[in-house]
Amino acid sequence: MSRLLGSSFALLVLMPSVKAQAGSTSITPETPPMLRQIPPVAVPGRPYLTFYRFGYDAALVTRSGDFDRDGDPDVIIGPLSGVPPRLLLNDGNGRLTEVTDTHMPNLTTNIVMQGMTVDLDGDGDLDFLGANYSSNYLSGLWLPATILDNDGTGHFTDVSAQRGIIASYSHPYIFSSSCAAADFDGDGDVDIVLSGGGIAGLGRLSCRLWRNDGSGRFAYDASGFPNDPGYRADELGDLLSADLDGDGDIDLASPGTANGMALWINDGTGHFTDATTTNLHPAPSQYVFRTVALGDVDGDGDLDIAASRCCVLDVPFLFLNDGRGQFLEVSATQMPSNSDSGDSLQFADFDDDGDLDLLSVIRPNHITRFPGEEQLLLNNGWGWFTLDAERRFFGTNPNGYVADLVTEDFDADGDVDVIYGSNIAQPTPPQRLPYYLNTHRHTYAPDPPRRGATWRVKLCGPVASTGVLAIAFAPGGTPIPSLGRLGLDPGTLQLWPTAVTIRNEREAPIDVPISNLPLLLGMPIYVQGLLNEPQRGWRLTNVWVEDAIR
Repeated sequence: MSRLLGSSFALLVLMPSVKAQAGSTSITPETPPMLRQIPPVAVPGRPYLTFYRFGYDAALVTRSGDFDRDGDPDVIIGPLSGVPPRLLLNDGNGRLTEVTDTHMPNLTTNIVMQGMTVDLDGDGDLDFLGANYSSNYLSGLWLPATILDNDGTGHFTDVSAQRGIIASYSHPYIFSSSCAAADFDGDGDVDIVLSGGGIAGLGRLSCRLWRNDGSGRFAYDASGFPNDPGYRADELGDLLSADLDGDGDIDLASPGTANGMALWINDGTGHFTDATTTNLHPAPSQYVFRTVALGDVDGDGDLDIAASRCCVLDVPFLFLNDGRGQFLEVSATQMPSNSDSGDSLQFADFDDDGDLDLLSVIRPNHITRFPGEEQLLLNNGWGWFTLDAERRFFGTNPNGYVADLVTEDFDADGDVDVIYGSNIAQPTPPQRLPYYLNTHRHTYAPDPPRRGATWRVKLCGPVASTGVLAIAFAPGGTPIPSLGRLGLDPGTLQLWPTAVTIRNEREAPIDVPISNLPLLLGMPIYVQGLLNEPQRGWRLTNVWVEDAIR
């Protein structure tokens, strides 16, 4: 990024200096964690009310997707009783604005145990599918699933009753705990599988298949799954779909109350075989699993499985796939003995080294006074994990009962951020969802800019990185190969002439003097960093946005 023509506004703000900035790399008493909540960027909470208590920030489902088709990931938080489904739209720089009241239907009596975002009707935008643990009783119809149709701009309509997923004599399941959606029968449209939940006295299927007619209407097919005693039902809300055996069709995995896990292998036509005891070695029959996660942890091109036990602090399970859907447990040798598994597991590349790490979020225990915490297990690239015992990535953050979370690059800087959709037991802080921004490469300002004062901007990056800052008065969006996205307007862009070095605290302050000129009052300002990282070379950070100079 170099100084360009048209930067007259920037010259009013910047006081250039050719010297290295004095005190630009001060040593702090405690190294901040890499993933942290930055107060100026927060996700608002909403109140909820149940039979048990009143609180904030309650949901069981959090999902991301580009719902308004503007190129960045937005967030849907599934409905809990007393809280409608929530929609937060991203401005492209990681700032999320709630538009629930204008964009979402009011489903205040629904409790959705699991949900996903998928194009159900083939119109090119992302809809929402949720498994209803309880729902509205509309016109004599029990609805085991919530379907919200997207109009392509992020405005959703409840079409649950119109799409055909209705409890009846042939489908006597009035509610569900988990759902999955994919082209299970290979005909080019998205089908639905529901599992778990209550049974209205008839039938004993663990999972139920609904086939899509191509237009987003669904018909129940009782032959999709074997008629079993319901022992493989997913009661906890983690039904995951993927090609597990490498044959080109979509299989299923989920936690379960019998044999620890359910593993369903598809024949390519949407007919599933229970492979729990034949494809898991050994099959963990003595356990009840709480959650599962899928990811290629050893880099061999197939999907492996991580799982956690229910209500037990113990090492996470790890099953490695041989490429044909046969899974061998290697927990004792490849998972750290000093780690614990929690209610939520998620694979993502948190340290930006090209492999999948594992985040485990553990709920509080009010009997033992265990506050709840995050544990990050770092992958060496071959599926061998070590615990981040030094808490370089997550600090000691007491959390609530985190039932679900989403990992996504919300601020377009190339690293993984995290949002918790649920903080039911112990809101911290109250009225705000935990939103952890990854500062592996990051620019932010703790306080807003003011005329006639010095504005402190912090440039974060790996230790020994060098970096520079650029400032503009309008946003941009230019992809630059190998660097990332230039999010500043070239016409007002000004390169700050001071380079800084990132020391052990992983951030360096840059003090920017703001002129005391009247025309600057209320003017927006945008800043972005460019880092030369020891392992990755030059990379652009996120864009930090201030709506107005004060």
